[in-house]
This record gives sequence, C-alpha cells and structure tokens, in this order.
Amino acid sequence: MLRYIDLTTLCDITFTWFLVSWFVTRHVLFVLVVIRSTYVDFPRFIPFIWAPKRDYYSPKIMWIIYLTLLCALQVIHDSKSLALIRIDLAFYR
Repeated sequence: MLRYIDLTTLCDITFTWFLVSWFVTRHVLFVLVVIRSTYVDFPRFIPFIWAPKRDYYSPKIMWIIYLTLLCALQVIHDSKSLALIRIDLAFYR
C-alpha cells in the first residue's frame, strides 16, 4: 500500500521491520520457548500414561508425534524465511 502512494523508503523500512520480527518470533522464540518447553517441560508435568478412567490420555508416542510436527513446522518457517530474505536482498541491490 505504501508503494502505491510513493512512499518507497517507508515501504522498505516496514518490510525490513517485518523481517526482523519474523526472525525473532519464528526462529528465536519458537525454538527457545515452544519447542524447548515441549521437549523439556512436557515430560515433567504430564505423565506418559494412557488411562481414560483417570483422565490421562498422553502416551509417549503422542509426545513424539507432537514434537516431530513442531520441528516440521520449524523447517517450513526456515524455507519461508529464505524466500523472505531473497526478496529483501533484491530490494537492496
């Protein structure tokens, strides 16, 4: 939208800010908070028991699947980030 009203510098700054926030949230916070807490804290607080009568529905394989899906999401974030970096480098050339 900013490019259409001839504010190209502001458009570039906004896109660069988006890239910085993307990197922080998707690569730093996602890995350090979400994946780490799933790997470390989940086994400490939730027992790996399948006992529907006691309301425990968490076998170890479910934890492994969930962790694998989070890591797959991280790979998707990485590929998206590479595409965004290529676009940003094209702006500054």
